[in-house]
Amino acid sequence: RSVKDVVNFAKMNNLLGVIIPTELLLLGDSLIDEIKASGLLVIAGRSSKSETNESSLWNHPKINGIKNNRFLRFKDQNNEFLT
Repeated sequence: RSVKDVVNFAKMNNLLGVIIPTELLLLGDSLIDEIKASGLLVIAGRSSKSETNESSLWNHPKINGIKNNRFLRFKDQNNEFLT
């Protein structure tokens, strides 16, 4: 499946957002901008096996949350992760 299909599915089924693999989000802000323009939250999906540099996503102002194998964390209105 493509990201476009996932975004369309989320919009058609009134979902709040989509979980996108971290590797794709690290390719550039244009993907994040397109998803956000659709009115969806952007969640960075992490894997415990992933060795990519994800620290930039933790502080990225356009990312609404982070998901790994154990938890899903969202940011508050101050762009800080809720504990």
